Amino acid sequence: MLKFALMQLRWEYRKDESMAVRRFRYHDAGLLHEMAFSGDGEMVLHLIAETSTYPGDSVCRLCAQTAFALLPEAFQNAEHPALSGPLTKVSVEGGYVIAFEGSDTIPTALPLYAVAYEHSKGKNHYVLIHVTGKRATVAAFSDQKPLLLNTFHAGNEAEALYFALGPFKRAGINMADVEVAVLADSTAQAPLLQLFGRFLEDVKPFPVTLPYEVGQYPPHADISLLLFTLSQCGLPAEP
Repeated sequence: MLKFALMQLRWEYRKDESMAVRRFRYHDAGLLHEMAFSGDGEMVLHLIAETSTYPGDSVCRLCAQTAFALLPEAFQNAEHPALSGPLTKVSVEGGYVIAFEGSDTIPTALPLYAVAYEHSKGKNHYVLIHVTGKRATVAAFSDQKPLLLNTFHAGNEAEALYFALGPFKRAGINMADVEVAVLADSTAQAPLLQLFGRFLEDVKPFPVTLPYEVGQYPPHADISLLLFTLSQCGLPAEP
């Protein structure tokens, strides 16, 4: 367990932490997030704290910088130029796997794909873009089939818009037919939605659903959503 007493707590939720069997963390821009889950998948711990250092133990870490590839299940054993073994491969809906190096650092693209795929159901063209810092991860679907899952350097809102729409432009799809959802923290989301709304007919914030009572909403809820979703992604046993 982390020694959060030495850190500046921003959020704290505890419910019988002794039942925890799996933990996940995320650390970026001076903020450390941790969630823990019981054997039946119930969240029993959620902490957010300000700290410049990351603990050295082997808890699974969610990371936006981790290299990954979305591969059809039939080609999951083919070599990929951006990855080298040993690889972890996690099956996701739609007949694909997400492959990444190692097993203790997991790409944010994995839980992002999971929530985006679920929300793409019943939609002709759909894209979810997650923006954190200078990184934008795009999960784009057409007829519920993935067009793109990738992370880009996005220096501003205009570059984020370019990456969100890129897969549809390449496919010759009318932008008026694309539903766009934006996931970001509260300070970044407003300017993103404002710019996207100038060029798109259907753009909205991505809904964040967490197991809290009405009125409870942690800071940096985008990361909280991805950590919570990660617990449901069928990961292999912890290292």
